[in-house]
Amino acid sequence: MVTTIRRLAILLGLITLVAGCTSTINYTGTPVIHRGERWAVLPFENNTQTPRAAEQAETITAALLRARGNANLVVIPPYKPKKEILPEVDHKQKLKANMARARQRHVRYAITGSVNEWRYKAGLDGEPAVGLTIQLYDVPTGGVIWSAVVSGTGWSRSSVTDIAQRLIYKALIPLPSG
Repeated sequence: MVTTIRRLAILLGLITLVAGCTSTINYTGTPVIHRGERWAVLPFENNTQTPRAAEQAETITAALLRARGNANLVVIPPYKPKKEILPEVDHKQKLKANMARARQRHVRYAITGSVNEWRYKAGLDGEPAVGLTIQLYDVPTGGVIWSAVVSGTGWSRSSVTDIAQRLIYKALIPLPSG
């Protein structure tokens, strides 16, 4: 009887451990990438109420790409239009301008994305929650050659940055390194 209760307690603990830190990653496969080409990290779009979440995602993405051996990497600073227009149109205009700036720097591949969730959930534990989309562009053609959608939560002792780093790292696995 006591061993059965112990086994059930251990099983319940393992289920709680697995359910406490979840992540979902969906991507479009492995693109054909030519090694030695120049890469760029373009500004991410912030669709959250968390200030500077996009900049944090960009920084993590750039650092992880460099750690994977992509030493020929440039970070394109945010495009600042002369006058702000509607956000939907503004995003497309900014992406077009950033792609043009990447072409000027002879970049072959540009990675960008959007941050859709970057917060601590409300409640007693305040678990971190992160949601991102990531797109890889072939700059000369302007086409998306790979994309990923990632989301995840962690324990209350985890940070949003920790969860984001893990998610972005896992999302970049299909991309060839170096």
